[in-house]
Amino acid sequence: MIPRGSRVLDLGCWPGGWLQVASSLAGENGVVVGIDLKLTEPLPGVTVLSGDVREPDVLAQLRDASPGGAYDVLIADLSPNLSGVRARDEARAAELNDLTLDVAEALLVPGGRMLMKTFMSGETEGMMRRARTIFSKVRMTTVSASRKGSGEQYLVCRERRTKV
Repeated sequence: MIPRGSRVLDLGCWPGGWLQVASSLAGENGVVVGIDLKLTEPLPGVTVLSGDVREPDVLAQLRDASPGGAYDVLIADLSPNLSGVRARDEARAAELNDLTLDVAEALLVPGGRMLMKTFMSGETEGMMRRARTIFSKVRMTTVSASRKGSGEQYLVCRERRTKV
């Protein structure tokens, strides 16, 4: 998923676990940039930003942080602050999914890849349809580390389509 030399963006990077994995896989010639609303401890060789990617100036900072202003790989391990109200939590998760797909459209190179954490809900089919308009290959997977009964899944997308 992360070839050596890749430019990787970790959306929702706090506390930094995916940054460490991405940095190791991308290697010394790769570029790894993380962003979160929460302050994240800096890591050697990794650019860590704090801000909201819905803000144009933050999106510009992300472009500036990568050679060519784009990324080969997008990792999004976002989760809403849970309220305990299912409908509200699902709506917030769907909003984060849409935001991630917006970032993929804005910052991924043609042929780029994305790994996005998501939660099963009534919005899943719509999210999958939109992902298929952006990527040639889209599939959903679960990981054994997820809690039993959790709706947590990962959307794996490959081959970002050429921007039109």
